[in-house]
Amino acid sequence: MNLINCDDFRKFITSKCTLHSIAGVETSSDILASNVYKYGDTGVDAAELNNYLHLYASSDYSVNFPFSMTFEPMEELYLIIITSGGGGRLSYDGSAYLSVTSDVVLIMPCSKAFTLSAFLIPWTFSSFWINANIASDLGRPLGQSDILFRASERSIQYEPMRELTHIPVCPTGGALLSMHSIITGFLCSTYGNQLSAQQSSQGTPLPAYLLSLRDLIENNYAGNFSLSAFELQFDVNRFRLCREFSSAFGEPPMQYLKNIRIMKAKEMLVQSHLNIQEISSLVGYDNVNNFINNFRKQTGTTPGAFRRQYTR
Repeated sequence: MNLINCDDFRKFITSKCTLHSIAGVETSSDILASNVYKYGDTGVDAAELNNYLHLYASSDYSVNFPFSMTFEPMEELYLIIITSGGGGRLSYDGSAYLSVTSDVVLIMPCSKAFTLSAFLIPWTFSSFWINANIASDLGRPLGQSDILFRASERSIQYEPMRELTHIPVCPTGGALLSMHSIITGFLCSTYGNQLSAQQSSQGTPLPAYLLSLRDLIENNYAGNFSLSAFELQFDVNRFRLCREFSSAFGEPPMQYLKNIRIMKAKEMLVQSHLNIQEISSLVGYDNVNNFINNFRKQTGTTPGAFRRQYTR
């Protein structure tokens, strides 16, 4: 794809995107593409442009409302998302939803359909659409299954990528070279870290009990859970259980449970007419005041204020 002007890319990405209305909130694919680039001033023609890793579009955004959008396959593109607060959910090629939060970075070939939505609001992120040809070559040693990468050394590794959003939308030849260098360094660093982790962990697959525990939490989040109960059910010391669960999924099991409950509560607040007491009970809280306090602690607002904000 040699889209070298803003209008072409906006039309292309819009044509590939289906927006899903949530609580009557209007949105658009521009959330992921605030800055759209054209390369007429680089001295590089359209045929040569794909010899460089470059941005089609980028965005620095803080989403304060629920949204969901589905994209058709786009063989020409990769999407990178770096989260600094809150989180989104991704379903890729019909998979179960994956969490896109600050402990991971998304580097995804867009060759398969995917659905992206906000679930931990506000979701603050930087997004980048780049050309797929070189990115796929760099990622080939990992195979095609990896799209989420454990975040590490964030301030060193990711800050140059965020600086890309400040490059003018009509970059010069020098800016194009800088763009290519930054994206290449980022991908090589991230892919290299993942490859090293894979090689060092060969022969030590994720313990089956961790997958069972995660599924138990996600499918029965309203249950009366505790570390003691998990310890008895899976016959694993609670300290080991917390350590290994955190290593695998980015947070301890009880915090994971709390996040799932608040996420489900948000969905009910904007998609149903249930009252706060009913929602509190349905997501596993016996005491509505505990629910309200936990909701406020995680989101910065009360359930009632959250509902009013998104159902006006």
